Amino acid sequence: MDDEKQESKQPNQLFWGLFIAAMGIFGAYNLYKALQSFGMIE
Repeated sequence: MDDEKQESKQPNQLFWGLFIAAMGIFGAYNLYKALQSFGMIE
């Protein structure tokens, strides 16, 4: 039973890991574009 639980958990963790990474990259990109538009960085 424990092995089955772990297996069903793993894809979910992978999904959330990718989701969080994508959100982090998206946020960093938006921050970069915002700073660029304000002329704070080139």
